[in-house]
Amino acid sequence: DPFVPQLVRKGMTGVDLTPETLAAQDVVVVVTDHDGTDWEMVRTHAPPVVDLRNAVPAAPNVWKL
Repeated sequence: DPFVPQLVRKGMTGVDLTPETLAAQDVVVVVTDHDGTDWEMVRTHAPPVVDLRNAVPAAPNVWKL
């Protein structure tokens, strides 16, 4: 999330959203639909996607809740 680059208390730091980063994940969960996010790239390169915001184009690897 470009608006929350790190969670200091949790010791977590954000990463760039790239095809390589997406492909390296076990699952991608979409919880916020930011303008400017390349949702087609997410659909194409992520393994299973759980889309809570109906942001990612439909595909066999995209589960919409």
